Amino acid sequence: MKKEISELLKVPNDKRPFSGNVSELFFALSKIARKDKNMIKAETLGKITALLVSLESAPGGPYYSRVPENSLKKKGEIDYETNRAIAEFLSLYGVCLPKMAEYMPKPETEGSPASSWKSGFQNKTSFFASLESIAEEKKEMSGVRQALERKLCMVPAALRAGARRAFWRTVRGNPDKQMPLIGFLIKKSLGRRGKRISKRLLEEIGVINTFFWSAFIIYDDFWDLDEAAAPALLPVANMFSRLHAEFFSHPEERASAAALNLSASRAAEFRKFFLQLMGRLDAANAWEIKHCRAKIARGIFRIPEDFPGYGDYSKKYEPASGHILGPILLLALAGEKTGGACSHSMERYFKHLLISMQMLDDMHDFEEDLKRGHLSTAVWAFLRKLPRGKKEINLKKELPEAKKLFWFSVLPKLAEETLSQCRLARAALSRARFISCPEPLLRLLLKREKAAKEALLRQADSITFLKSCNFSS
Repeated sequence: MKKEISELLKVPNDKRPFSGNVSELFFALSKIARKDKNMIKAETLGKITALLVSLESAPGGPYYSRVPENSLKKKGEIDYETNRAIAEFLSLYGVCLPKMAEYMPKPETEGSPASSWKSGFQNKTSFFASLESIAEEKKEMSGVRQALERKLCMVPAALRAGARRAFWRTVRGNPDKQMPLIGFLIKKSLGRRGKRISKRLLEEIGVINTFFWSAFIIYDDFWDLDEAAAPALLPVANMFSRLHAEFFSHPEERASAAALNLSASRAAEFRKFFLQLMGRLDAANAWEIKHCRAKIARGIFRIPEDFPGYGDYSKKYEPASGHILGPILLLALAGEKTGGACSHSMERYFKHLLISMQMLDDMHDFEEDLKRGHLSTAVWAFLRKLPRGKKEINLKKELPEAKKLFWFSVLPKLAEETLSQCRLARAALSRARFISCPEPLLRLLLKREKAAKEALLRQADSITFLKSCNFSS
């Protein structure tokens, strides 16, 4: 049995988790899981999840019968035995997808796989529980795509192709799909309170939110003097910004289109919130352009004499704060007072989430930002570690030492600060009494927490490795 398990759980070099007959594969996996679930490690569970997604005939199943060796071969048929084997395996981990219900094993005795499909939910089911979410999200993304095309029909034809490319570039750069699915995530988090909110409104919010981020990225490329800056995209960014402002400037129109009631006072509260937020956003961008740039001439980085720093990191949140307008609008449509305790908790949650996202990006882009003279949080923290009185950095000669200093002295503190921001976001979410199903929003935090912890582990491992080496021998 151990030899069979060992062979089954090997990962081929082409990174495909398994190949061949799917029913036989899941029949064997079920045998292993019934014997000892711990024999199937988390990494393998993740690969099995990816495999199922690649084999689904539609979001959430049913599934094809073969894993092709290459993309040109067919995935087989959709047969009963294959889907029964998959459903039985999923049931061992507490998962029952609606489209797979007819294939589920029938309950026979208490404690059987079918009768206990909910009981195992506390263990390693996060990988497979995500299958239902993946199915829902794929369906929602299809609706977002349709909403985008409806919106683009209303813009000048000359801008449509560029707008479409910019939109999907943003989506591809956002693996958790938080940007286009923000409305969908909030509705799920609201539970019963969100049932009245229409699918069409959620899709429109997803499109408009992605417009905001697309414009953010395009403008940011120019401000950072990035080689990706494309003048042809500036009209697209301007259009995205205009459509974003129009959408949130008239909340009563959004409510009317979705057959929801929004009183004049509630609409006025939201409009005031929107104008104040956008004012802070513009001011934060102006602050960054003025204070977060260093001069570079002939490979010499001139260290600014006076740099105010990021303080509580609000300056990292405010340029991205347009992201929260969709969630706050949905709260208003669900009956919450904009600016009240409930919307304040939601704003705090997203503030700390966005700061953690920005800090992780800054950690990843440290070398690139240093070479461009962009004083990100990572570069700023690095500069504070330099000897007092140092006025310049020779990027050609001193870059290796700069990277070493960043890796060993700066990165750990930034990773810890990222985790601190995630804790603050969790605390804010726990105070949001209107959030009855926090799991979708917690998942966004888990991804950032995992990234920060992995950075700390890699850094700690490198120190352990260096200490264990005896170069004098």
